[in-house]
Amino acid sequence: NNETTGQQIVVENETGSSNQTRLYKDSQGNEVEIPTKPERIVLQGNAIGDLIALGIEPVGVDRRFIDSGVLEEKGKISSTDIGYPTNLEKVLSLEPDLIMLGYVMDKEMEEGSKIAPTVVFDQMFPLKERLPIVADIVGKKAEGEQILNKYEDDAEAMWQELRANGTVAEGETAVILQYYWNKMLFVMKTGGVADLLYQPAGFAMDEKVQALQPNSGPYIEIAEETMHEALIGDRLIVLLSADKEAQKAFEELQQLPLWQSLPAVKNNNVHYIE
Repeated sequence: NNETTGQQIVVENETGSSNQTRLYKDSQGNEVEIPTKPERIVLQGNAIGDLIALGIEPVGVDRRFIDSGVLEEKGKISSTDIGYPTNLEKVLSLEPDLIMLGYVMDKEMEEGSKIAPTVVFDQMFPLKERLPIVADIVGKKAEGEQILNKYEDDAEAMWQELRANGTVAEGETAVILQYYWNKMLFVMKTGGVADLLYQPAGFAMDEKVQALQPNSGPYIEIAEETMHEALIGDRLIVLLSADKEAQKAFEELQQLPLWQSLPAVKNNNVHYIE
């Protein structure tokens, strides 16, 4: 539902130069006057990869999504940590010209707006929907389209190569499990790696997996005793936290007879991604 009104506003400052702004309608229906080319962005949420892809390094971000993420050259990203929950005093000290909220807690929209123009977007949207929104907010709509087009071309070429060399067979299925330190199991059908795996030339999804309904966003919680009903696929892709507690808990899961009876496990077709 995100859209721009296209209305541009030119504000003259004391030195006679102008800073262009425009009205932007965010995901919550708020109309906010934002810079057409923001230079000091604070991001709340996990969409840091979108901004980096667009050539933007935010001045502030929840660094958990950098330090424990899978971004290329993440050690070179110098964005200040705004913590979790977001430390609004730290945000204020960064003097942002735009605050982007991938999610909202308490009165953050109201409090953030006292510091800088603040917009909300849904960080849980799949890449194809989310990146155009993020790109629009930061004034890089055309660049966002180019990035997505290249991504699609690269993914298609990758899958064609995997088919041609026999790594992935026609109709081969895969299922994605996300496992957390608290022993919660989630099947993922959308978002992140799922959007890449379930490309037209990629893996197929078993009908029983297709029928699973999300609890929240892309997360479909399953119980250990229903693994054999939900983790159905020729291949099992496991998204595993680097957290030591999670590693230990997952080792325990692997000892269960139900886990060992999964077709992908028996056929040694389990793949792990941090």
